[in-house]
Amino acid sequence: MFNISTIPHEALRPTEQVPMKELFGFGEDKNLVERFKDQGPLVPPVDPFYKFPERETKVALLAIKRGESTYLVGHSGTGKTELVNQIAARTNRNVVRVNFDGHLLRSDLIGEYILQSGPNGMFSHWRWGKVPIAFRLPGTIVLLDEVDACPPDTTFVLQRALDTSKTLDVHETNQLIPLHPQNVIFGTANTKGQGDDSGLYSAGTHHQNFSFLARWKNTVILDYMTEEEEFKMLRLRFPNPADSQPIIKDESIKSVCQVLAKARAAFKNGTITQPLTTRDAIHWLEKIIIIRKPMFAAELTFLNRMPERDAASVAENIYVAFDIKADDSQRFKDRASTKRL
Repeated sequence: MFNISTIPHEALRPTEQVPMKELFGFGEDKNLVERFKDQGPLVPPVDPFYKFPERETKVALLAIKRGESTYLVGHSGTGKTELVNQIAARTNRNVVRVNFDGHLLRSDLIGEYILQSGPNGMFSHWRWGKVPIAFRLPGTIVLLDEVDACPPDTTFVLQRALDTSKTLDVHETNQLIPLHPQNVIFGTANTKGQGDDSGLYSAGTHHQNFSFLARWKNTVILDYMTEEEEFKMLRLRFPNPADSQPIIKDESIKSVCQVLAKARAAFKNGTITQPLTTRDAIHWLEKIIIIRKPMFAAELTFLNRMPERDAASVAENIYVAFDIKADDSQRFKDRASTKRL
């Protein structure tokens, strides 16, 4: 006799309709977005200074509304994961993030039987993986992070979850777990899953099976913020009090944005091996405020972790963007590349 069961859905969470402009800073009052009335247990914290990319955010919100899986593609530091987190933070959605790598197994995703000791000796106990838990928790974004790092034979586990049935097939327990109707699946990746066109991510990424890639309903490409967009965001994050000396001058923020833009352009064309992210900019400015030495602050924030050749190239642009004083670090003064990024 067959013994296959379907695990029923948990109860729906109550929702409300809120103007898109109120939550995300764009759109008209008539454009409403569904938000859960109460926070779930795994809702990310709100970053009040986060700037939502309008087009990509609208696509993501539509995907959430329609329950469509969405594959976010972009270079390191373009904010793929943060976009998902900040949408969830504004709409009171949980985020269960599964970090993929080349050693991830089916058992890591779905679960496995483990041995435990009890009063009557050892017994076998089923331990659920993250994905089934995320499927069942109401009002959750299942975030498959860096999914192109996962071996293709492991991502096969998710194919049925991504097709129209939206169901996990747990062979080990003869159970089917349908995605909760208030849940949606997002994936992030540095590549489109068909190899690395840029040559920047050949280590650590895999060719994915076409049938896996074809099951994603949406594919969205994210890029870095422009210098102007990043300046506006950083200016908000580091305001100038009207009744005191500026915490950080506009010129310093513009210089930071200039260095980041050149480093990202160099990363894209393969001149350097690591990009600079918005997080780097924030940490750099925080240190500039404290120690007042842009080059030394840059060393502490990112230059010391970069390959020496990359660091020298980026340092040269810092010399160009900032007026580096004699009491600041001179470590890269003689080693900075004569050819600018």
